[in-house]
Amino acid sequence: MSFLNIFINIDQSVANFFYISRNIELIKIFTIITFFGEWQIVAGMAIIFSFILLLYKKKMYILSLWITLIGSGIFSSIGKLIFHRLRPDTAFYIEDSFSFPSGHATIAIAFYGFVIFFLCQMIKKREYKICILFLGLILIFAIGFSRLYLGVHFLSDVCAGYFLGAFWLFVGIIILKWLQHRKV
Repeated sequence: MSFLNIFINIDQSVANFFYISRNIELIKIFTIITFFGEWQIVAGMAIIFSFILLLYKKKMYILSLWITLIGSGIFSSIGKLIFHRLRPDTAFYIEDSFSFPSGHATIAIAFYGFVIFFLCQMIKKREYKICILFLGLILIFAIGFSRLYLGVHFLSDVCAGYFLGAFWLFVGIIILKWLQHRKV
C-alpha cells in the first residue's frame, strides 16, 4: 500500500465516522462555527480590525495582516486549482469549489492567528495572554473540525489548510518584525 493510499484511507475513514455520527443539534452548532471561516465574514472582520489598528497607530500591523490574508487566500485557491480534489460524498451541503486545501482552515489560522499574535503583543499580563491564546486556538480548531463534521472536507484538506495558513501567518509576522526593525 502506498503512502498516498494510506492518507486516502484515513481521509475516507474519518469522513465516514463523522457521517454516521451526525445529529441535528451538532449540525446546527457546527454550521454556526463554520460561518466564522467564511471569507466574506473574515474579510469584514479584517476591515474592522484594520480600522482599529489604524486608530491605535499600528499601521505596520495592517500591511502584515493583509499580506497574510491575501497570500493565504491566493495560495489556497491555487492549491484547489492544482489538485482538483473533489469533496467528500458525505457532505451535509454542497460547496462549489474543490476540496484541497481547506480555505476555512487556511483563513482560520491566518486571520485569527494574526489577531491572537497582535493581542499577545499588546497585552502585558501573562494570564490574559494565555487566555487569548487558548480561546483563539479553540476557535481555530473548531472551524477546522466543523468542516470535518459537516463532511465538506477530508482530514488532509483541513491539515493542509492549517499548514498553509500557518506558513502565511509566519510570513506576515516576519514582514512585521522586519518593518519594525527597519523603522527603529
